Amino acid sequence: MSLEMIKTVRFGGGVHPPDYKELTENCAIAAGPQPKIVTVMLSQHIGAVCKPLVAKGDEVTAGQVIGKSEAFVSAPVHSPINGKIKEISLQSHGILGRCIGIVIEAGEDNQPKEIVSELSPDFDENSYDPKKICTAVNDAGIVGMGGAGFPTHIKVATDP
Repeated sequence: MSLEMIKTVRFGGGVHPPDYKELTENCAIAAGPQPKIVTVMLSQHIGAVCKPLVAKGDEVTAGQVIGKSEAFVSAPVHSPINGKIKEISLQSHGILGRCIGIVIEAGEDNQPKEIVSELSPDFDENSYDPKKICTAVNDAGIVGMGGAGFPTHIKVATDP
């Protein structure tokens, strides 16, 4: 395709493929099946690839930190399930091509847990200083969803 042709091709109003919402519009939201095996990539953000904190054969619990990097622009990664580390190896990665991933085989007790998040009546938001909030956001591994996975703790930091 020539450069001139590219300049003349237009998609007025964008591309709008059919969304097929009628297939599920009357269905209730339901939990999907529990996975038997998951792979957690150690690169889920724009920063340095995390180093594994677990080894083959280790038991892990959902929410446990399993990878961490001390680099500034990075965030820890957590296990999404209870299970046993099956392997730590190069895995296919959607952006990097290949990256170290931690393969976790689900445990018997891998039932979803209800997460209840309530503030206690004596909660005092003024007792949290900005540094403590940034540390909590970093420890949680929260990253942006704009595509690069920029670590949120850097975005909210008051003192770079």
